[in-house]
Amino acid sequence: QNPSDPGSEGTLDLQMLLGMAPGVHTEFWSFGGRRDQNLPASSVNQEPFLDYFVALASHEDPPLVHSVSYDDLDLDVPAAYRERLDLEFAKAGARGISLLFAAGDDGVGGETLRNGEAAAAENGRLCRPFRVGWPASSPYVTSVGGTAFGVAAGGEIGEVAAHSATGSMVTTSGGFSTLYEREDLAPWQARHCEHYLAPASAPGAPPLDRVLPPQELFSHSGRGYPDLSAMATNYHTVYGVRGGQGSYPMGGTSASTPVVAAFVSMLNEERLAKGLAPLGFLNPQLYALADPSGSPSGTSSFCPDCFVDVTEGSNACSAFGDRCCEWGFEASRGWDPVTGLGTPNVQALWRELAGGPGARPGPSAPSEGPPPAGQLALRAVAAMAAIAVVA
Repeated sequence: QNPSDPGSEGTLDLQMLLGMAPGVHTEFWSFGGRRDQNLPASSVNQEPFLDYFVALASHEDPPLVHSVSYDDLDLDVPAAYRERLDLEFAKAGARGISLLFAAGDDGVGGETLRNGEAAAAENGRLCRPFRVGWPASSPYVTSVGGTAFGVAAGGEIGEVAAHSATGSMVTTSGGFSTLYEREDLAPWQARHCEHYLAPASAPGAPPLDRVLPPQELFSHSGRGYPDLSAMATNYHTVYGVRGGQGSYPMGGTSASTPVVAAFVSMLNEERLAKGLAPLGFLNPQLYALADPSGSPSGTSSFCPDCFVDVTEGSNACSAFGDRCCEWGFEASRGWDPVTGLGTPNVQALWRELAGGPGARPGPSAPSEGPPPAGQLALRAVAAMAAIAVVA
């Protein structure tokens, strides 16, 4: 970061967090270094995720919410390195820390499709199989996808999946992990994923509002991501450009992730003020709210209005619309590997998570709704780490 010419990525994240939750104490965590792309990936040639989360583990009074606008490809991360980080992610959740990771901006092809050779992209080699982002696909974090405003199938203007082929600069990533089995590691989402993957003839299968890609392109048993989404387009961000300064439209899951993280921080603020525990690992709570059959533990916390279901769009293309795979996942009713559970209905989630039904024991009743901007105390802490560099 050069004070006279700040980079766009970190600036975007910080402004989204501070704009959404201006009263929440916010920190910027930065770790130098990145993998040398000219050398094979190894445990000593990786992005500095481990430095970050070892520092977090040693922090006596850690920030309670972390928004990370960076990801990698799961197969580029050595098993030992990934397993150690998964342990750190799980430890953070057990301490009451919420980890939110951007799902990525290049659809099912990943940056491999965007940056690969044109000939390989044209004949489909870069799309077979689908690429999976990490840590967004880890079952120990919450993954955030992106949406945009667009024209739905009926012609009305509404919220659709961010997809570069239909006007958004980026395409939200999502899919199914090849490394994590959901039955073992993500049981809280098993019903949701199986509903999406069920053959159209199966009992309870969703209507034919999506066509599944060929089976050989993705894992049918893996942990699905993203978990939820938020708007990911046209965030006007102030930052220096070639010595100047101005407001520029930016977007991507690098924008939607800090927006969701800011809201989680506000929820924590309310909970802490009532003597309640912070939300911590979010996924079991989020999926239980979206499950009419009840949570895996048998308790029902169904909240039909907690998420705005996004049912239009796909994630077949890379960012900027330059290259597209033949296949991608399609948004559908309920959870899907494009926009997850949908986008947060702030009022409903506030009712359910700020101290209402299903909350951890505490002395106070829930408030009527989120406090106005600027009227938050400084007890819920949000932290942001942006270690990507935008050219």
